Amino acid sequence: MKLKNFAHAENKHAFAHAFSLLPTQLRFGRYRNALIPEQLEQGLVEMQLPVPRDFWILEQDGAPIGRIGANLSSRYPQTGYVGFFEVDTRHTAAEKAARILIEAACSFLQGKASRVYGPLNLNTWLPYRFRLNERDQRCFSWEPVNPPDYVEHFLAAGFERKVAYHSTAFGNLDRFLEQTESDYKGALAKGFRFRQLDWSRLFQGEASMFYRIANEAFEDSFLFESLPQPLFDQFIGQFHKPGHDCSYVAVSPQGEDVGFFYAFTDQHFPSSGETPETYAVLKTTGVTKQARGQRLSNALAHLAVKSAVAKRAQFAIAALVRSGIQSESYAKKGTPYWQHQYALFEKSL
Repeated sequence: MKLKNFAHAENKHAFAHAFSLLPTQLRFGRYRNALIPEQLEQGLVEMQLPVPRDFWILEQDGAPIGRIGANLSSRYPQTGYVGFFEVDTRHTAAEKAARILIEAACSFLQGKASRVYGPLNLNTWLPYRFRLNERDQRCFSWEPVNPPDYVEHFLAAGFERKVAYHSTAFGNLDRFLEQTESDYKGALAKGFRFRQLDWSRLFQGEASMFYRIANEAFEDSFLFESLPQPLFDQFIGQFHKPGHDCSYVAVSPQGEDVGFFYAFTDQHFPSSGETPETYAVLKTTGVTKQARGQRLSNALAHLAVKSAVAKRAQFAIAALVRSGIQSESYAKKGTPYWQHQYALFEKSL
């Protein structure tokens, strides 16, 4: 096997391009769901960072069979990330290939970091976490979708589960709306108003609003790091789902945007002939520190679910929630349906 890295590549542009193609080449079936667009991923590899980073491609007989990336955190001392992990699970040497790749990434971080988290692609704004179980066959483009072997490869390399996350689907949306209506009406009585997110103005103010509120709201979240705004603007463009959006913004009595809820509808198509399931996906909410305590997240969630019901949603999903935080309460306002579980892993160096 031959290991090539970005740092020593003679043609870095060609390396980055080849690196970006590997998920499509190495994955199969539904595991191709939720892949980063190749052009964006190539840009991430070539992007200049203020911290050390590198990327590797592993070849067998001239054909790529895996890849990985590693970088230091720009915010947290002695902290490194391992991400962009892919390996051809159908290859007879998949286990060995995974070991070589993970060892290469950890060796790069040795002496620079005392702890490593993964899978994490540069920053928690980008894809991170593994899905842990597939007892439920539903999978969505907004959640981690990975072959189960990936989890085993990380565990075999000495990583341990560090943080648990889940997406919980629930029904009885009328009950959810009843339980959140008072928070919506209470916010209106205090002088707050609400507007739908205007995607036609994404780069004429809405992206900057997202960026400002998110950086303040998520500042204390686990492993949160801000993205440079040009990269954030490029990344957030992928969020728009025409015809499916249910996102709302909270506006203070003084006329300032102080909160948002990014939400949209999505569908799962069961076996042939069955009725599709339509979901309100409650993806991300953020409220400025000054506006906290006004139950604005609940008010925004009320509007998001109401909008989704108008689009014929029968269920909602509290998506990618870290275990133990306030957002877990959304699913409790309805009737539980199913749950997907994920984890972020940690290793000490």
